[in-house]
Amino acid sequence: MITVVTDYQFHATWIASHTDYYLIPDEGMKLSFVEQGVEPDKIYVTGIPVSPKFWKRQPSNYAKIKLGFKEDQPLALVMGGGLGNGGIEEIVRTLNEYEDHIQAAVISGNNPMLYTKIQEYLRTDGKHNIRTFGFTDKIDVFMDAADFLITKPGGMTCTEALYKNLPMIFYQPIKGQEEGNSQLFTEKGWGVLGQNRVELRQLIDSWIHYPVRLHQIQRKQISYTSQYPPTILKTLLLSCLEQTTVQSRVINA
Repeated sequence: MITVVTDYQFHATWIASHTDYYLIPDEGMKLSFVEQGVEPDKIYVTGIPVSPKFWKRQPSNYAKIKLGFKEDQPLALVMGGGLGNGGIEEIVRTLNEYEDHIQAAVISGNNPMLYTKIQEYLRTDGKHNIRTFGFTDKIDVFMDAADFLITKPGGMTCTEALYKNLPMIFYQPIKGQEEGNSQLFTEKGWGVLGQNRVELRQLIDSWIHYPVRLHQIQRKQISYTSQYPPTILKTLLLSCLEQTTVQSRVINA
């Protein structure tokens, strides 16, 4: 059995007695597993596996046109996970203040009440620079189009954005795994933390006026993703299966 860890902070619930191998996203987690009694040779640092749709990034201007956005204007992508959580309403109100200086795609996920609430707000107070979407299977295209992502720091969403080389703002992460994910990503320089609307506005202003800061984040992201390319998982899984098969034959001999 192989356990694939999909968060960047250790938690004891990942430990399973019958697991043959643990695939973890970061070298810093390895010690925590060893301290819980896991043998070091059962732990491999591979990154978190994501769909092939997130392995490469198409040109931003092409993706913007494909989604109906202006190609020559910054695009903020706002996500809160499949349920559309993560202070999205506050984020929308902040982005609305930019009027025509920035455009935004807000993904409300499987949360029709949030979708309706945002739509009602935009109809009365919106500046026509924000578009809302419900559940979509085109997150990869939205990430291609976006200049940056504002999101809750869930393990999978962050990893998909990481492999798309998309700078991230983590807005009000909740304690536990989200807070741990946010801490590691900010320490690595893959994203930044915004705790309130004032900080969020300051970060957006900084990135709009000094896009070189976005490029600096992207270079750090590429440094990680080139070290743990998605294909490494396939190679490792085949190796683990081969080792397990050999061990099984020895036991049954």
